[in-house]
Amino acid sequence: MTIKRFQLFAALLLLAFAVSCGSKAPPSPQVSEDVFVLTKAQGNISSGCIVVEATVEGNRAMLDHFSLQIEDMTLDCPQCPFAPQHRVEFGLEDQRVRFKGDRVQIIHCDISGARSYRFRLLGHNRIRSMAPAQTPVLPRPENPRLTQE
Repeated sequence: MTIKRFQLFAALLLLAFAVSCGSKAPPSPQVSEDVFVLTKAQGNISSGCIVVEATVEGNRAMLDHFSLQIEDMTLDCPQCPFAPQHRVEFGLEDQRVRFKGDRVQIIHCDISGARSYRFRLLGHNRIRSMAPAQTPVLPRPENPRLTQE
């Protein structure tokens, strides 16, 4: 009877060893299933508020939150690289975030200081290791500055 126990133990040990062999990498995101992008972005300043709109294409269920990067254009340099001084976070349930179908509108009214701004909207994925989706810097290059009225 001890030989049968030894054979059973050896078989279980061999099975455990075989199962433990293989790749030991953390799961990687399935890009086609876990990604969304922000397209058709528009932005302006209206009544002292930055208003940004974009279309969320792809898996919107993976969207965790938004952030708005804002550059106060106190220097007259519209051709300079975008260098945001402020970042504002928006949860999906935030009153300043409005969804209408696949379109999102974000309104941020706490702006002061400069008369001109550039800004960019970022959509952050629930998978933290994935880079955020982002709009181009707004306003577009053909109209490099938006001025408060």
